[in-house]
Amino acid sequence: MRRGGVCWAPGVLLLVLIGATGGWAWEGPAVPPEARAVGAQTLSAGQLVWSGALRITGPVVVPAGATLIVRPGTRVFFDLPEPAEIEPGAAWILVEGRIRVEGTSDRPVWFISVRERENELENMIDVREARSAEFRYAVFTRGPWGLHLHNTPALVEGCVFRGNYGGVRFKGGPVTLRRNRFEHNRIGARLWKASPVFRDNVFKGNLTGIFFREAVNRPVIKGNFFDDREYDIKLGELQTTDVDATGNRWAAAEAATIPERIFDGADSEGVGRVLVEPRPLLESKEKPQP
Repeated sequence: MRRGGVCWAPGVLLLVLIGATGGWAWEGPAVPPEARAVGAQTLSAGQLVWSGALRITGPVVVPAGATLIVRPGTRVFFDLPEPAEIEPGAAWILVEGRIRVEGTSDRPVWFISVRERENELENMIDVREARSAEFRYAVFTRGPWGLHLHNTPALVEGCVFRGNYGGVRFKGGPVTLRRNRFEHNRIGARLWKASPVFRDNVFKGNLTGIFFREAVNRPVIKGNFFDDREYDIKLGELQTTDVDATGNRWAAAEAATIPERIFDGADSEGVGRVLVEPRPLLESKEKPQP
């Protein structure tokens, strides 16, 4: 069996594959016998603290007035039965109050789907118009979307999104994502009607790194590293304003193929442009000289 592990050094986030050479693979996590069963429920007002190992067998709701705190080292195993028909936007944990995930560099919090559920309709954690959301040093794997943030002030820091349909999708905010890793998802991050901050993240092996769907204005995208399979940055047909992506690092730069890893107005009329330092130079080489 091939296993995946995660380790952090101070200020640096690393994913380690042990005994695997072909990418992320897992025969399925074994839920530890001591895991506490948590069925479908709506939490009471006030604070609830999760720690240790938990097996989630039904949707959990954190209502307005309630706060869910997840302690360092907690392992959350999602073991929900797969419905015959998936309802769009279905949430395994729905947060309308507050959530604070308190992983550390040496004791991350794990959110794991026992059965692989790589679909675009469900969310492991769905935060909707909540008071606040903080996710530090958490791992989201084997699921649909890891996080869905809707009109909520949120910080996502030092997290890993690996082997899901998608990492993070959001609307509104403000949302800050820094020092995270998005690896081997179909989409690393997808957003609309937002002004996000992406700093010092790694996007590697995703089909698309960041997808700006529409109405994204003045995003801050600095210090990130991109090495994705199809597109590092993709603009949707309704994203008509430009996106400043200067100040990042690109694996495609070594092969002079950055334009091929970006979908923007050069590919579809009426779409905005992605601004990258080497790109004007690369394009000028392709233009005939007068």
